[in-house]
Amino acid sequence: MHASRIPAPIAVDGVRAQLQRIHLELLSDALALRHTVLDTLDRTTHEALERRHEAYIAIVAAGK
Repeated sequence: MHASRIPAPIAVDGVRAQLQRIHLELLSDALALRHTVLDTLDRTTHEALERRHEAYIAIVAAGK
């Protein structure tokens, strides 16, 4: 598996932000974001997603 190589290959090399992230960190961050979004949704939206209906969600993050 690509993400389990040692040493782990760099998936993101943010030159301007001076950061590097590996695949496992990206997966972990994506799952944490998913958890936060699901915990933030109102009951109606959450139920719509459970029924596989569409829901539009905007995620806004500040840049550096």
